[in-house]
Amino acid sequence: MKKQDLEQLNRYNFRTLCNALSRPGSVHKAQKAFDSYALAIASVLLYAEVSFINLTKEDFWAIHALCNAKQENINNADYIFTNNVDNQLIESVKKGSFKDPEFSATIIHCFDSNIEQMPYKLSGAGIETYTTQHYPLSKEAMESFLRANEHFPMGHEIYFLNIQNGEVKALSRTTHLEAI
Repeated sequence: MKKQDLEQLNRYNFRTLCNALSRPGSVHKAQKAFDSYALAIASVLLYAEVSFINLTKEDFWAIHALCNAKQENINNADYIFTNNVDNQLIESVKKGSFKDPEFSATIIHCFDSNIEQMPYKLSGAGIETYTTQHYPLSKEAMESFLRANEHFPMGHEIYFLNIQNGEVKALSRTTHLEAI
């Protein structure tokens, strides 16, 4: 592995995540850290004051040692790294409160190019009129996402990270989805 400036890499990937979340339906490219896109995103998001759960096959030992984030169960974690987003997962993660919406969980769905992606029509903040995009999200999971986000500002954000090419897409709590 070649030497990297982790701080510079984190700034680049932070901007990638911000751009993806502020413009749902757009695709952005992350850069690898520790020879992994998932670890690169974890390096950006995790620090000592937050908690996470790793439900992927990725080994988070190095990130955990660097950032000292607390490992937590799925109901209490701030960040959920997973290879599968279904309605059961969406319904089990925390979604904050009206007083403290920032205590909601963020889901990072790490998937590979072989997974089936469904087409959705997106509208809402950051989208001019509407756009169409494919996501590795079942119709049932999409409906759970919309239910969890129906009482703004409570809700979730979901990042979709292709672990083979580093492409990042996101859905914010203000995004409305419609199956095509």
